[in-house]
Amino acid sequence: MLDVHAPHKPLHGVWEFVLHLFTISIGLLIATQIESCVERHHHVHQAEEARAALRTEIQTNLVELKKRQPELKQLLAWNHSKNVQLRRMREQPQNQKAPAAMDFTWNTIHFQDAAWKTAQSTGALAYMPYQEAQQYSEIYHEQAALLALQDKGWDDLGDLMNRVDVYDWPYLVSKNMVAEQANAELQILEHLHFHLVSEDMEAEACIDLNEAFLGNRSPLMTAGRQLSDK
Repeated sequence: MLDVHAPHKPLHGVWEFVLHLFTISIGLLIATQIESCVERHHHVHQAEEARAALRTEIQTNLVELKKRQPELKQLLAWNHSKNVQLRRMREQPQNQKAPAAMDFTWNTIHFQDAAWKTAQSTGALAYMPYQEAQQYSEIYHEQAALLALQDKGWDDLGDLMNRVDVYDWPYLVSKNMVAEQANAELQILEHLHFHLVSEDMEAEACIDLNEAFLGNRSPLMTAGRQLSDK
């Protein structure tokens, strides 16, 4: 806080008053400029720290994204194989045979976002150029969209597992029951396929965005490319 003190001796005449007022004004101006420089330096330092933390976080998330892609391809292949098997059972229930066990690996991706949340809460983004802050926002927005699609896939898987528990396949003696069970599971698999394909597309878009940022280039894909669920 800046303090303005009264003169130490009585002022005689207008000239002394003007000189004293001028001196105070110059002092205040210098003090405010120094304070402004210190604050600006602090903001620049804060932005640099946030920038370094965000870059590290984006690099880490990119590694996780690239691990997720092969898993999505495997899940899509499993979904297709299961789909073919159930269609055959629905069309030929008299040749009913218990479907293969649901042996697959379903991992989930976990993004780091501590640096992003910190940059938001401390206001560090406000001290960066608008275009740079917009890049960070887009990257983390797309990652959130990917996680939302991943959650939908998990919901589909839960529905599928619940449906499998409705009947015990080896003891389905009725052809109608076999066809009914196969058809019910097929409907769930169609939703799961849609969400897996959407997640795969979103993962590719996220990888492109992260690599574009880290490589200081424009993204090859357009943002907001995930499919909307019906």
